[in-house]
Amino acid sequence: TSRRLQVIALVAVLSIGLAASAILLTRSNSVAPCTGGPDELAGVWDSSVRSRLSDVFGSSELPYAATIGSTTEEALQQYRGRWLSSYSEACKATRVRRDQSTELLDARMQCLGRRRIELEAAVAELATGSDEVIREAAAMVSAMTPVSSCDDIEALTSLAPMPDDPTLRTRVDELRTQLAACRAMQDAAKYKEAEACALELTTASDELGYPPVQAELGLVLGKSRSRLNKWDEASIALEESVLAAERGRHQRVRVEALTTRVAVAAGGAKFDVGDEQAKHASAALAGLGDDTRLAGTLAFHRAVLLFRQGKIKDSMVFIGQSIELREALYGRVHPSIAEALVLRAVLEATSSEFDSAQKTILRALEIQSATLGADHPAVGRSHHTLSSVYI
Repeated sequence: TSRRLQVIALVAVLSIGLAASAILLTRSNSVAPCTGGPDELAGVWDSSVRSRLSDVFGSSELPYAATIGSTTEEALQQYRGRWLSSYSEACKATRVRRDQSTELLDARMQCLGRRRIELEAAVAELATGSDEVIREAAAMVSAMTPVSSCDDIEALTSLAPMPDDPTLRTRVDELRTQLAACRAMQDAAKYKEAEACALELTTASDELGYPPVQAELGLVLGKSRSRLNKWDEASIALEESVLAAERGRHQRVRVEALTTRVAVAAGGAKFDVGDEQAKHASAALAGLGDDTRLAGTLAFHRAVLLFRQGKIKDSMVFIGQSIELREALYGRVHPSIAEALVLRAVLEATSSEFDSAQKTILRALEIQSATLGADHPAVGRSHHTLSSVYI
């Protein structure tokens, strides 16, 4: 793993700073300005990479591979489209309209470089084609940091600046690239591998002492441990992530870490802690601005927390919010909406609203079958929930 991470990091570091430089070179009269986005994604996610990934899904013996493969490829295409749009807009603001400083252009391009690295790491993990990766493929893409984060000017300008020393800047880029591989493992449900991967980077991160990277590392470690039911260890890692995010003014990671602490508190049955963390997460989210995905995730975790406390009516309010937010973001057909619908069906059944519960779980099944495949394990779990409604 260590050697693999080093190779990935070296390749990425050679390219992470090229975006802004490439923009500076497009001032030639023979080259239209701000058209270099597709070149930046060449070999990361383009037609050839998509074709190879399609072959990976096509060669799988899993009965739902074709359906989830189609969903995953479409989501990656949409991510590419948003990335290219953000790249073009950031460039034009400085080079065409001239209403944006070169410093802000650099900040936005650095952010897009991080999103590109994250995309590359996710695609590399998907390309392994293991059964567990294919099972989690759609969820992996949904978990990627939204490209819209690179359009959040306030968050970008408040983030702690990169070190002035070129050597240290390179080391930051290397660590972030290695961490992207760890995160891809986490999102592929390889939680033990992701935990080990993140732990391997801890010493180097502490020695570097760059708070935003420390916050990102703590988040990966905390999320991985939470999925391994290591509630106390997860809570510690997430608390360290929050503190590092505050030092580095990394607003998005702070909100994500606080939101995950709500899930950890629910899992560990520490309800008072969860209620308190939910308040902090809500306040931090309000300060972040309009982030529908994080808002939907927080509402979902709050619904779970309240359900585990037996507060069914309050839980129904938050799961309704989660569904509404996710529909606003993705439309009416998306795996994350089905996830929330399953919980709502459980809540309705618990309240003896059996007709409503049946309709809700049937809609969840319809979404899951269309996006994940009729034989996907999530569909089986939803069928189990449906059968419990009739009992």
